[in-house]
Amino acid sequence: MEDRTTVALKEYEFLQNIIARQESIRLTIRNWLFGLVTGLIIAFYSNDFILSQWQFTLLSIFLILMFYWTELLHRVAEYRAMVRSTEVEEILRSGTSYDGPKIGKSLDKRNTIKDQIAQIPNNPRIYIPYITLLFIISLIALVGK
Repeated sequence: MEDRTTVALKEYEFLQNIIARQESIRLTIRNWLFGLVTGLIIAFYSNDFILSQWQFTLLSIFLILMFYWTELLHRVAEYRAMVRSTEVEEILRSGTSYDGPKIGKSLDKRNTIKDQIAQIPNNPRIYIPYITLLFIISLIALVGK
């Protein structure tokens, strides 16, 4: 049987991989949104676009909000892995008794709307790109073609 420090290090590495994977998923989600909104803007300024200015605006805002919510879903899992990773790191640093592995216990909690809302004020890196997109769409809605 492996000693507790080795198990703690393995849990720490596994948690770091989870964090990296969740961040990669979030960035992929954001890139898809940028692509979709860019395509919508290009289509809006083309001559063959069939949606009205307000339909374009509402569709764009809907997409931005849905992608933001999806990113928050992944951010909750990432945050939980970060919290547990910090706990394991502190245990390794201080030499206190290791209480794990607890990957399942720390990550298997239900992802509620309350958890997602709690992530909003903590992460300007997440919400600033979405606010910027909303600002751009608002300008396009005001200016029009």
